Amino acid sequence: MSATGETGYFDDFAASLLDRAPNSIPHWLQGSNSERFRIYRNNVLKSHIDALAAAYPVVARLVGSDFFEAMAREFYLSRPQSNRSLALFGAGLQDFIASFPPAAALPYLPGVASLERAWLEAYHAADAPPLNLQTLSNSADDVAALRLVRHPA
Repeated sequence: MSATGETGYFDDFAASLLDRAPNSIPHWLQGSNSERFRIYRNNVLKSHIDALAAAYPVVARLVGSDFFEAMAREFYLSRPQSNRSLALFGAGLQDFIASFPPAAALPYLPGVASLERAWLEAYHAADAPPLNLQTLSNSADDVAALRLVRHPA
C-alpha cells in the first residue's frame, strides 16, 4: 500500500466519524466491522459531548442537558477541531452558540461560554511565576530596561 493510499484510508475514516448519516462507514470497513465502527463513532461523539459539558458547566446548566447535548453534537459535527486534546476541546463554541438558531433566545449565552473558555485556557496555561513586586521595585533605577511580558494564564 502506498503512502497516498494510507492517507486515503485515514481521510475516509475521519470523514465517516463526522458524517451525519447514521450508517456512514468507510467502504473498506463494510461487513463484519460495520457495527464495531458505529459503536466507536458513538463513543467518540459521546466523549466530545462529555468534554464540552465538563469545560462549559455553566452553559450546560443554563440550557439543560438535553439542549446542551444536542447543541454539542451539532458543534462537534460541524466544526472539525484542530486541537487533539479533549481537555481543551471546544474552541469557538461561543461563536457557534451565537449563530445557533435554537440559542437565539439566550443572547447572553455566547458571553457565558466566552468566560468559561477564558477560565479553561488560563487553567491549562503553562506554569509561570507571577510578577514579583519586590523585584520590580528593585529595578526602579533602570525602568527603561524593564520588559514586561504577559503571564500565560
